[in-house]
Amino acid sequence: MPVWPRLGPNGATVWPKGDEALHLPVYTARYVDPEAGKLVFDLLQHDGGRASEWATTTQMGSDVLVVGPGGGGCELAGPILGFSDDTAFPAIARVLEANPALTGHIRMYPRNEAAGRYPMPEHAGVKIEICPPQSGAQMAQDACAALAKTPEAYLWFAGERAQADHVRSANKAAGRTGKDAYVSAYWRREMAQA
Repeated sequence: MPVWPRLGPNGATVWPKGDEALHLPVYTARYVDPEAGKLVFDLLQHDGGRASEWATTTQMGSDVLVVGPGGGGCELAGPILGFSDDTAFPAIARVLEANPALTGHIRMYPRNEAAGRYPMPEHAGVKIEICPPQSGAQMAQDACAALAKTPEAYLWFAGERAQADHVRSANKAAGRTGKDAYVSAYWRREMAQA
């Protein structure tokens, strides 16, 4: 039985630690309807992933802790250079929906053909390119090359941690700041293979 967080004497949340620590991955909500009590998020299944294991073995009616929302909004001004593996496809969909005036180019790197069919909203100003399945290993190099050609664009990158670190370093080396980009690690290769 999980040990849930509680309020401490000062009103701050006290999180369980050690063997009682909870697994707290972060997911992009694809759809939220607070009035109906409905939250939808998409989960990419990774071999060996803790959330994948939970999703395939949990029973209907199980207790789940949902904490949030976290992060910031997703309002952006273009042009955008976007690079996303399938773990961030829901976030890309939200960006497109929230920014009807956005312009630019987003490359999506699906793990397989099924992931490449993720339902994206129509968007007149943003070109969506679905890269060949299994080409995600080159995503960071593609992002750095595109950034060198279009340095005025807002860089949006989400995927594996080592690639995100590489892109973050390249963005900084180009003299750009965090205001010029959103670069985030949505998963770690070591954890997915553990």
